Amino acid sequence: MRNRTSRAVAPDRTDQVLKEVEAARDEIVGFTADLIRIPTVNPPGDAYRECAVLIGRRLGEAGFDVQYVEADGLPEHTAAHPRVNVVGRGVGVGGFGGSLIEAGNVSAEGVGGVFWSCEAVCV
Repeated sequence: MRNRTSRAVAPDRTDQVLKEVEAARDEIVGFTADLIRIPTVNPPGDAYRECAVLIGRRLGEAGFDVQYVEADGLPEHTAAHPRVNVVGRGVGVGGFGGSLIEAGNVSAEGVGGVFWSCEAVCV
Protein backbone atom coordinates (compact mmCIF):
# COMPACT_ATOMS: atom_id res chain seq x y z
CA MET A 1 0.00 0.00 0.00
CA ARG A 2 1.27 3.45 -0.82
CA ASN A 3 2.17 5.65 2.11
CA ARG A 4 -0.62 8.10 2.82
CA THR A 5 1.79 11.05 2.80
CA SER A 6 2.14 10.67 -0.96
CA ARG A 7 -1.63 10.95 -1.43
CA ALA A 8 -2.31 14.43 -0.06
CA VAL A 9 -4.06 16.44 -2.77
CA ALA A 10 -5.72 19.85 -2.66
CA PRO A 11 -9.53 19.70 -3.00
CA ASP A 12 -9.50 21.51 -6.36
CA ARG A 13 -7.29 18.89 -8.03
CA THR A 14 -9.93 16.42 -9.15
CA ASP A 15 -7.97 15.35 -12.24
CA GLN A 16 -4.92 14.58 -10.13
CA VAL A 17 -7.01 12.53 -7.70
CA LEU A 18 -8.53 10.56 -10.57
CA LYS A 19 -5.05 9.86 -11.98
CA GLU A 20 -3.91 8.61 -8.57
CA VAL A 21 -6.94 6.33 -8.34
CA GLU A 22 -6.24 4.99 -11.82
CA ALA A 23 -2.59 4.40 -10.92
CA ALA A 24 -3.70 2.45 -7.84
CA ARG A 25 -6.37 0.45 -9.71
CA ASP A 26 -4.69 -2.95 -9.29
CA GLU A 27 -4.07 -2.30 -5.59
CA ILE A 28 -7.67 -1.18 -5.06
CA VAL A 29 -9.12 -4.18 -6.91
CA GLY A 30 -6.76 -6.56 -5.11
CA PHE A 31 -7.67 -5.25 -1.66
CA THR A 32 -11.37 -5.34 -2.52
CA ALA A 33 -11.03 -8.95 -3.68
CA ASP A 34 -9.17 -9.82 -0.45
CA LEU A 35 -12.04 -8.32 1.55
CA ILE A 36 -14.73 -10.10 -0.45
CA ARG A 37 -12.99 -13.47 0.03
CA ILE A 38 -13.47 -13.22 3.79
CA PRO A 39 -16.91 -14.74 4.49
CA THR A 40 -18.21 -12.17 6.98
CA VAL A 41 -21.69 -13.67 6.90
CA ASN A 42 -24.31 -12.14 9.16
CA PRO A 43 -26.08 -13.77 10.78
CA PRO A 44 -24.31 -15.23 12.67
CA GLY A 45 -21.32 -12.88 12.33
CA ASP A 46 -18.56 -15.07 10.92
CA ALA A 47 -14.97 -13.92 10.31
CA TYR A 48 -15.30 -10.35 11.64
CA ARG A 49 -11.95 -10.55 13.45
CA GLU A 50 -10.18 -11.81 10.29
CA CYS A 51 -11.67 -8.96 8.28
CA ALA A 52 -10.80 -6.38 10.94
CA VAL A 53 -7.19 -7.59 11.02
CA LEU A 54 -6.91 -7.31 7.22
CA ILE A 55 -8.24 -3.75 7.30
CA GLY A 56 -6.05 -2.85 10.27
CA ARG A 57 -2.94 -4.27 8.62
CA ARG A 58 -3.54 -2.16 5.49
CA LEU A 59 -4.14 0.96 7.56
CA GLY A 60 -0.92 0.29 9.49
CA GLU A 61 1.01 -0.13 6.23
CA ALA A 62 -0.29 3.30 5.20
CA GLY A 63 1.07 4.93 8.35
CA PHE A 64 -2.03 4.99 10.53
CA ASP A 65 -1.99 4.08 14.21
CA VAL A 66 -4.40 1.14 14.47
CA GLN A 67 -6.58 0.09 17.38
CA TYR A 68 -9.05 -2.78 17.56
CA VAL A 69 -12.15 -2.22 19.67
CA GLU A 70 -14.39 -5.12 20.56
CA ALA A 71 -18.12 -4.56 21.04
CA ASP A 72 -18.07 -5.66 24.67
CA GLY A 73 -21.48 -5.67 26.30
CA LEU A 74 -23.47 -6.18 23.13
CA PRO A 75 -25.42 -9.47 22.92
CA GLU A 76 -24.19 -10.18 19.39
CA HIS A 77 -20.53 -9.96 20.55
CA THR A 78 -19.68 -13.51 21.62
CA ALA A 79 -16.58 -15.69 21.87
CA ALA A 80 -17.73 -17.62 18.78
CA HIS A 81 -18.66 -14.47 16.83
CA PRO A 82 -16.71 -11.50 18.15
CA ARG A 83 -17.63 -8.08 16.82
CA VAL A 84 -14.38 -6.23 16.21
CA ASN A 85 -14.11 -2.63 15.07
CA VAL A 86 -11.01 -1.04 13.55
CA VAL A 87 -9.90 2.49 14.31
CA GLY A 88 -7.10 3.97 12.20
CA ARG A 89 -5.81 7.33 13.35
CA GLY A 90 -3.46 9.54 11.39
CA VAL A 91 -2.34 13.12 11.62
CA GLY A 92 -3.12 15.36 8.65
CA VAL A 93 -0.25 15.68 6.17
CA GLY A 94 0.79 17.81 3.24
CA GLY A 95 -0.11 21.11 4.85
CA PHE A 96 -3.81 20.29 4.97
CA GLY A 97 -3.87 19.09 8.57
CA GLY A 98 -7.41 17.74 8.21
CA SER A 99 -8.87 14.49 9.36
CA LEU A 100 -10.57 11.70 7.49
CA ILE A 101 -13.29 9.61 9.07
CA GLU A 102 -14.45 6.43 7.35
CA ALA A 103 -17.13 4.15 8.67
CA GLY A 104 -18.22 0.92 7.10
CA ASN A 105 -19.78 -2.46 7.61
CA VAL A 106 -17.87 -5.71 7.13
CA SER A 107 -20.76 -8.17 7.00
CA ALA A 108 -22.32 -9.76 3.94
CA GLU A 109 -26.03 -10.38 4.21
CA GLY A 110 -28.31 -12.26 1.90
CA VAL A 111 -25.81 -14.99 1.03
CA GLY A 112 -27.38 -17.76 -1.01
CA GLY A 113 -28.71 -15.77 -3.93
CA VAL A 114 -31.30 -13.78 -1.97
CA PHE A 115 -29.68 -10.42 -2.80
CA TRP A 116 -26.82 -11.55 -5.03
CA SER A 117 -26.64 -12.96 -8.52
CA CYS A 118 -23.78 -15.16 -7.26
CA GLU A 119 -22.53 -16.09 -3.79
CA ALA A 120 -21.37 -12.96 -1.98
CA VAL A 121 -17.92 -14.46 -1.44
CA CYS A 122 -17.51 -15.75 -5.02
CA VAL A 123 -14.69 -13.45 -6.20
